[in-house]
Amino acid sequence: MENIQLTQALIYAVDKMINGNPTLLPGLKVGFTVADSCSSSKLAMAALSTSLLLSNWKYANELQCNMHARTFNSDININQYLEDVHSNLINRSPLLGVVGEKQDDITTLLASYTSSLKLPQISYNSFNSILNNRRLYPDFYRTSPSVNIQIQVISDIVARFKWNWISVIVATANKDDYIWQNLGLISLQHNVCIHYKAIIYDSSNTSDIVRIISTLKNSSRSNVIALVGEENIIYRVLKEAENQSLTGKTWIGSYSWFDSARIMNISVDVIGGALGVRLKRNSLDEFTAYLNQLDLCNNKQNPWFIQAWREKLYSEGISSQNLTNRCKIDNELKNRLAPTFYSVKSISAFVMDAVLALAYALHNQLGCNKTYCPAMDSNQFQKDHQLYNQFVKNVTFKIASNHHFHFRSDGSSHSSFDIMNLKSIYDPNTTTYKISPSVIGSWNEKSRLSINEHDIQWNGNKPWFQKPISQCSDNCQPGYYLKKDVNATSLHRNCCWLCLPCQHQSISSITNQYNCIKCTNFTFANGNKTDCIEGNIEHLNWRGPFAIIYFSLVALYVILLVLSWTVITLNRHTPVVKGSNVILLYLLLLFATLCLPVTVLDLFPNTDIICNTRIFVVGFYHIGLQTIVMVKTFQIWLIFRQSVNPALKLSKITHTKYQIIFIITTMLIVFGIAVGLGFYKPIISQKQIYSQDQIRLVCTYYNSPAVMVMFSAVGVLEIVNFVIAFKARSLPDNFNEAKFIFISTLLLFFASLTTTPVYLSTTGEIQMIIAILTTFTAGIVFLSCYFIPKMYIIFFQPQLNTRAVAVASVTNFTFKNDGFSTSHTNNDRDIVQEN
Repeated sequence: MENIQLTQALIYAVDKMINGNPTLLPGLKVGFTVADSCSSSKLAMAALSTSLLLSNWKYANELQCNMHARTFNSDININQYLEDVHSNLINRSPLLGVVGEKQDDITTLLASYTSSLKLPQISYNSFNSILNNRRLYPDFYRTSPSVNIQIQVISDIVARFKWNWISVIVATANKDDYIWQNLGLISLQHNVCIHYKAIIYDSSNTSDIVRIISTLKNSSRSNVIALVGEENIIYRVLKEAENQSLTGKTWIGSYSWFDSARIMNISVDVIGGALGVRLKRNSLDEFTAYLNQLDLCNNKQNPWFIQAWREKLYSEGISSQNLTNRCKIDNELKNRLAPTFYSVKSISAFVMDAVLALAYALHNQLGCNKTYCPAMDSNQFQKDHQLYNQFVKNVTFKIASNHHFHFRSDGSSHSSFDIMNLKSIYDPNTTTYKISPSVIGSWNEKSRLSINEHDIQWNGNKPWFQKPISQCSDNCQPGYYLKKDVNATSLHRNCCWLCLPCQHQSISSITNQYNCIKCTNFTFANGNKTDCIEGNIEHLNWRGPFAIIYFSLVALYVILLVLSWTVITLNRHTPVVKGSNVILLYLLLLFATLCLPVTVLDLFPNTDIICNTRIFVVGFYHIGLQTIVMVKTFQIWLIFRQSVNPALKLSKITHTKYQIIFIITTMLIVFGIAVGLGFYKPIISQKQIYSQDQIRLVCTYYNSPAVMVMFSAVGVLEIVNFVIAFKARSLPDNFNEAKFIFISTLLLFFASLTTTPVYLSTTGEIQMIIAILTTFTAGIVFLSCYFIPKMYIIFFQPQLNTRAVAVASVTNFTFKNDGFSTSHTNNDRDIVQEN
């Protein structure tokens, strides 16, 4: 009954859409002749040759082959067939073209014949890609989508859902492998691998189908099956799948079976959730209504329709004579005996499009308008048929299956599809589930595939988000990277892979990522290696051993500092304090007090401001201490040298005012240079990785000219202090602590010599510890060497803290060194007082 519907589609196109359209070919009528080839290429060629020999055809309603005799193997049959054709030909008129055939092998044979005669042939069901060759078949066209387009749509659906391990079943009546060739090429474009493939022919027996379904049933990783080809063979495949309860699979179908009424009656457990394509329908509702109003009286143009109904009624034991008398066919009989005829197939639209293409080409060639067509010269038309071919090639019109129609350069047509989903719905009348096709998207050659995934229902009534898995290998989740499986075959290597974890400090953030990305910009891979996160900035551990040591040093230093301030202030008028210059001692205590804020500044997190502030404060602290020590030591050395050699006139140099001026001037010069260089090239803080997930902020001291100036200045002052202290090491120690000055200078010199390169070459907590310990060392050394000896004399040897002892000490030093007379004693007394 499906083939009879195709004949009815041709009749509908001619009677209703062409002759019934007053604006298409006004004043002209188009006729047709339908010949049943009975699947025989000989009969098809005979019918076409006869029409050409007799030049022109008028439609012959009774032209048909014996429906019970399917083969014509003798010349007698062919001759009889030609006689039947000749007896039905009257009123000769020009032959516009050929529409057909349904079978590819017959279509290809006819195309060779018609192209050699420059006669346009339009197929409504051709898939063979060789017919696109315009050199061999320049006048062949097709209204049905080519196999390339159908496979492209199926491949796009497979790629959309990231299925890469599918099975393919091709149902075809001929032995050509062009479907496989196209399927293989397009599948490779989408990186889709075919796990299992099979071809089923018309001649395939049931055991072949049983074996194929069994193989599909045992394919656990291939859960998507592409099923393309002819509906009658596909029906056998799906019925066997129903017999073997092949469930849990997602079928992807071509338009040839997705609008088949009998396939929609197959178990929902088998085909439920299937995805497929159907030609977009715009005007087929009118054709459906046309089919339903046909009866045994008003459809005598289609003798196959009447004969088929007589046979079906006879098989049911119903008298066809009674039904013929009253013409009408009950709906119950339609649904039960001929559902495939009344269920409109997409291929029927292709038949209409083929007929309309010939009519619109004639409209264009004749130059018709909406009310008039010029007279047609049949002889001239036959002589100049090549001109008509050009109009067929360029024809454009509104069609039944889509909005606008035109042929492409290779003779194929542009296609648009609805994407269908076979959903399972509950039927309360039968208390069972049945199939309900639903449109979920569309496909066209310009914008390609568009699907609303939320509308999909998968096999087993599963919702849209429970997408079937059909892959050779499991997805590589974030944190892993995909590596091709070298053990897989070359055809399957793009679909089968291994999942390996990302290496150290690298991540993958999407599924099936081919390479892991290294974390940069001071970020680190998280535990799952799925994201690069900010590293933890190193901070001082206030509960660690360093914190205990630091607070212990601070406590000790504060005690020593407070004690020194208190003792020196209370005993500032005693000889042992006055002999060391009280003002310089206060300045020395003041800079020693700066030790505390300097060490606190070292504890601050590194920033650009902290880095620059710290180096200047630390430099101010060390340069201040070294300058005061230098001035103090130099003062003592000069005073005692003057006491030995009265000829020296150095009273201004040794005066406290000038010494303070010298201290301020020295610090201003050094700091002026350092500040200028600091603005020229400021110290900046940088991030530095020092462990797996830890970063630290470090100051760029190693290349700062300001730092070099500071450390150079401190180094020069330490060297000068060392030289002067060495010369003054033998001065009276009771009052001028010459030996302790030398010891402190020596200690600080060697301490700076060892700690400075270490400080500049380290970073982070180690650098901070070195800086703090160096600062505390300088402060403690100065307090210990300058103030503890004085406190010892004040508390434990107060008899030495008298003016007489001080004068005697100076006198002894004078006689010991130069042997001067006692007259120098008066000068010595003045020296002690001045000092």
